[in-house]
Amino acid sequence: MKFLHFIFPFIFLSSINAQELSSQKSNNQEEFLRFQVRDARENGDDISPQMLGRKSYLCIYTISESDQLHLSNLSETDDEQSYGLIYNISKEVHSETDKNLGSEIIKFNWSYNNNYDDIKGTGEVTIFVIHKNQGDYFELTIVAENLDKFVYKGELKGDLCVFDKFIETQK
Repeated sequence: MKFLHFIFPFIFLSSINAQELSSQKSNNQEEFLRFQVRDARENGDDISPQMLGRKSYLCIYTISESDQLHLSNLSETDDEQSYGLIYNISKEVHSETDKNLGSEIIKFNWSYNNNYDDIKGTGEVTIFVIHKNQGDYFELTIVAENLDKFVYKGELKGDLCVFDKFIETQK
């Protein structure tokens, strides 16, 4: 139960309830990035078995009515998730060299809600992506306002250019 109490306060999406989200996933939600979790840590403790058993993943998406980016940490085996709006987005691009693979670092704030309890809060998110020949590898770190730290690693599906439009609109 500790896992559920701590992991899902940090899953991203907007301020809609679970029933609305379920219907919006099929109708009004456009997913841009999917972070397929292969390894997960909560304050240094391995929570990978729980995450993998629940087929958990994170995603970046928009809801058609809002035209804003959201982040969600959700499971394919149940309806529990944390979700919310992301803002203050920044992005660094590091080109591939003879000695280093290409990489990108995206940072933003996340205002989250849990659909399974009344917890709401904010977190600072950093996504580090390495571009390999086999695909894109990510490490996504969430630091909550209570300083709990969650680190997710795995394979990224989608194009990080989705952040560029939203960075431009912040200027």
